[in-house]
Order: sequence, then structure tokens, then C-alpha cells
Amino acid sequence: MKDKKKEEEERKMKEENRKKDEEKKKKNKRRRREEKERKRKEEEEEKEEEDKKKDEEKEEEEEEEEGDEEERKREEEEKKVQEEKKKKKEKKNREEEERKREEKKVEEEKKKKEKKREEEERKMKEEEKKLQEEKKE
Repeated sequence: MKDKKKEEEERKMKEENRKKDEEKKKKNKRRRREEKERKRKEEEEEKEEEDKKKDEEKEEEEEEEEGDEEERKREEEEKKVQEEKKKKKEKKNREEEERKREEKKVEEEKKKKEKKREEEERKMKEEEKKLQEEKKE
């Protein structure tokens, strides 16, 4: 009796294990199928993206060829404008430097005059002091 019960339990366990294994297999199979499908879709999307990119590049290239002459002219014009701006800026800088040099000269002259004036003032005071001392004697 016990053996039969044991056998029955074993059989049930085997059956359960078999069912679990089948479920696992099904899940794995489904997972692999889904993974494969996902990969296929990704590759398809990548291919579409690449094709789209190639088409855009081709279109750009065609537009570029058409617009090259216009672009070259525009660039030349832009270059001229930039050159003019550069010349104006250089001229302005030269003028500014010249103005600063002049200001510096004027400032130095002022300093010299001030120094000279101070020196003369000092001499005058010394003279006055000497005169005062001579008067005392």
C-alpha cells in the first residue's frame, strides 16, 4: 500500500516536473521567438534608416552640386565683406593706438611741466629762505 502511494506520488511529481519543464520550454521558445522577431524588426528599422540616410545624402549631393556655384559666389562676397571689416578694424586699432600715444605724450608733457613748476617753486622757497636768513643776520 505504501509502495503504491509512494509510486503514485512519484508519478505525480514526475508529471508535475514534466509539465513544469514543458512550460519552461514553451516560455523559452516564446522568448526566443520574440527576441528573434525584435531583432528582425530592429534590423529592418536600421536598414530603412540607412536607406533613408542614403537617399538624403544623395539628395543633398544633388542640391550641393546645383548650389555650388551660388555658394562659391556667396562665400567670395562674404570673404570680401570680412576683409573690409578686418581692414576697418585694423585702421580703427591703428588710430586708437595713435590716439593713446598722443595722450601719453601729452600726459608726459604735463608731468614734466608739473615737475619743472615744482622744482622752480622749491628753488623760489629756498631763495626766499636764504633772503630771510640774510635779513636776520
